Amino acid sequence: MKCKKCNRHTTVKLSHATFCTSCFNKIIESRTRKTIRLNKLINKRKNIVYYDDSKKAKVLLYILEKTFKNQPFIFKKTNKLTKGVLLAWSTDDENKYFLEQLTTKNKYKLLGHNHYKKPLLNITDQELLAYAKIKNITAKKTKKESTAQEKFLDFVEAKHPGSKFALLNSTKKLKAILK
Repeated sequence: MKCKKCNRHTTVKLSHATFCTSCFNKIIESRTRKTIRLNKLINKRKNIVYYDDSKKAKVLLYILEKTFKNQPFIFKKTNKLTKGVLLAWSTDDENKYFLEQLTTKNKYKLLGHNHYKKPLLNITDQELLAYAKIKNITAKKTKKESTAQEKFLDFVEAKHPGSKFALLNSTKKLKAILK
């Protein structure tokens, strides 16, 4: 198969497209930089604090270090989720959280995670895992059962590629209305 962007031989096969390694890396890194820029997630005068040691967090740290290599940032890890901390939160995490809030009997907390900064928000778990594999980023394996929401999202994504991004965009619009 051919890369969707440059027509070279593909090495990365996703549910919605195939890419060569070079194009795929550029896409992931540029999406992350764009999310940081548009949402003003990083203040140039402060240290960058990120949460946990998961594989997603290590991918985030790798991209941040690559992006800001010529700038005087200090990267700090924290185990406390506080306002302003960078959270390795993907499209899948946001969609799962949204569906959980819709399907529970609790009061809706659709705006609940707005005080965290999420630079990986426009990247799916599948893309993050592929990027980590390409860059040889490893982390401790944690056993995690898939929730009903995750299984549902994966099922819909397999049948209708791009549905995770569509749900994410709808969620953003709904949050803007509810503010």
